[in-house]
Amino acid sequence: MLVCLIFKDLLLERAVGMSEVCVELVGKLVEEMLGLSKEELSPSDNLISLGLGSLDIMRIAGLLTKNGCNVTFSELVSNPCMASWVNFARERSARSSSNGSPLLGSANYSKGDPFPITSVQHAYMVGRRDGQELGGTACHAYMEFECGSLDAAKLERAVELLILRHPMLRARFSDDGTARIEDKVTWKGLTTYRVEGAGNPDSRIEGIRQELSHLRFDIEQDDLIDVRLTVVSPKRTIMHINVDLLAADVLSIQVLLEDLAHLYDGTDLAPIEIDFMEYARRTGIGEDARNEDREYWLNRIDNMPGGPSLPLKAPMESVKRSQFTRMEYLIDSKSWKNFTEKGRQIGVTQSMGIAAVYAKALSRWSEDKKFLLNLPLFNRKPIHPDVDKIVSDFTSLILLEADCANAISLLELASQMQGRFQQDVAHSSFGAVEVLRELSHRCPNDPKKAPVVFASNIGTQFISNKVEDVFGPLSKMLAETPQVLLDHQIYDHKNGLLLAWDYVSELLDDKIAKQMFEAYCTAVRFYCENDWSEPFPDLLPPSQRAARAEANSEGADLGGGTLHGRFFARAQAEPDAPALRWGADGEATYGELAGRALRIAGGLAAAGVGEGDRVAVRLPKGPGQVAAVLGVLAAGAAYVPVGVSQPEARAALILEQAGASLCVDSTELARLEAADPPPRARRPLRARAGLRDLHVRLHRGAEGGGGEPRRRVEHHRRCRAPMGHGAGRCGPGRVGP
Repeated sequence: MLVCLIFKDLLLERAVGMSEVCVELVGKLVEEMLGLSKEELSPSDNLISLGLGSLDIMRIAGLLTKNGCNVTFSELVSNPCMASWVNFARERSARSSSNGSPLLGSANYSKGDPFPITSVQHAYMVGRRDGQELGGTACHAYMEFECGSLDAAKLERAVELLILRHPMLRARFSDDGTARIEDKVTWKGLTTYRVEGAGNPDSRIEGIRQELSHLRFDIEQDDLIDVRLTVVSPKRTIMHINVDLLAADVLSIQVLLEDLAHLYDGTDLAPIEIDFMEYARRTGIGEDARNEDREYWLNRIDNMPGGPSLPLKAPMESVKRSQFTRMEYLIDSKSWKNFTEKGRQIGVTQSMGIAAVYAKALSRWSEDKKFLLNLPLFNRKPIHPDVDKIVSDFTSLILLEADCANAISLLELASQMQGRFQQDVAHSSFGAVEVLRELSHRCPNDPKKAPVVFASNIGTQFISNKVEDVFGPLSKMLAETPQVLLDHQIYDHKNGLLLAWDYVSELLDDKIAKQMFEAYCTAVRFYCENDWSEPFPDLLPPSQRAARAEANSEGADLGGGTLHGRFFARAQAEPDAPALRWGADGEATYGELAGRALRIAGGLAAAGVGEGDRVAVRLPKGPGQVAAVLGVLAAGAAYVPVGVSQPEARAALILEQAGASLCVDSTELARLEAADPPPRARRPLRARAGLRDLHVRLHRGAEGGGGEPRRRVEHHRRCRAPMGHGAGRCGPGRVGP
């Protein structure tokens, strides 16, 4: 309310000292948002450290620009103190008053003309195509509302009016990076399901939910919103809403729901004087990023990691169409208030505190402790007073690096990540989409990915009181995004803070995902109650802790023999028994796997690999990796595991320290399998005398990934040099750290 009153006053006072009015505006807004008085604020205080979030700063930039002070979100973030903001207000207001403001005005373009879309929209459009890795799915939000009784005819009319009101819901997208708006509503109308009197209504509702929550609109033919009803009883109706995020971001969905509630009630809404097409033209969407921002990221790009290497049950490329599953947890209001206050005391925002806990939890299951998170930014340039009413996707993305290797406490990690974010966001005109595209050009054989997302929606009420009054509470929600593995969203809730994970269940095992989420929630609760300088709690679930203790027990009976010796014995005894299964229908028998491993062993022998040599295996998880490991062992060598997502410099260091004579990657594997094996490798190999010091241990390091413990083969007799990260340490009495 205060913001609205300030804005009204400013419009009345535009003729009187605009620069000083803007200075006063900055002060009042900051006081309101932080809950602090002028006396408690110093001109040099870091306002982000005091608790101003991205959405708060975006609103401040918007209100300043609306009132003649043309300042950007990035400028405010990179200079987050009152002294700098006051200088912006004075300098930019004076410049604007002398030049006249070009920001206000009406749309000036021809209806139906194509207009440019954002790089993020284009990425969503490409990612939804079949054949894309982690693709084949639409970027969309699915919501369910638990209603009482609804008037279906009134709702259908309200949806039609909503589509007419917001042109982007009628958008049609083209491969050339443009979109156009249809004049007419093509929505097929309200579909109503009736489960009254059904023998198992819950099962029927779940079937409807599964169908609708994975919906993919035809973006060349369909309007980009769909509303349906399930009538359960005369007093219970479920409203299903699907919105394609090509046409709406989180703030837009709030606008859509609010407008739909008013239209259902028969409220006449004031027209919106600007739309996204005009916004795109006037803000230069689709134009090249600022050169300095591009150079900033290109100077860093060679040393950037990829996303966290989480334990996947299948290769990413094996999933033809991603489908997501949601987990949720509510942090109660008291605990969330405690968390917020503890962050404010040490100068860390709520969002970055949660992001740091998230990163640390992921690191416990990731092979890499330094990785990238993909962060959406909601930055609407305030070119018109009605810009907040526009429905479209204004999202930009930024890559945030998290280094969890040496971070002992939340204080350390959150401070590190906030400092990094503050520096990077000032160069966000060259966003994550562009950075990842550049990375793929530089490393076409091993492109880095950032499929793990952290989206903070703190600072806004997602479901307003009006929406709840008309449609009831939001009971279910799911977001799906192409080329994303795990998407974490946080929302303000009337009862605290809602934590939501949407993950691709075909890749992340449900059990492991649940363990990760529970560990993460445990850590958030821990820092709601404890000082942020306290070390991170143990994030391993009890079952994992017990499994690792058993795996590393010195008293385990190894039973003699070798890993590959036992395998080939089984292959000889039961060649037709299934040995490996992967994906939906992938399977290899013991005989098939043994034949493949022996061919690899023969190729290695022909290349000069012999007893005691060390051979690196750098392959994605799958049958090829298993065959390569067995082939290396059968050739008499010890294998050195190297993660495919390891940065090239790190991989090279591992190979050097391990003294690896050869690295089996995808190219080398194909060459080895094509080679003619020598005669000695044409039959199952017995354990050679020189390999009796090879033994198998179940192993996971203290900072290793999740899932079930994996087998590791270490060669002790001839190992002299440390084998680096991911390969353990060699010594006569211990395996691994």
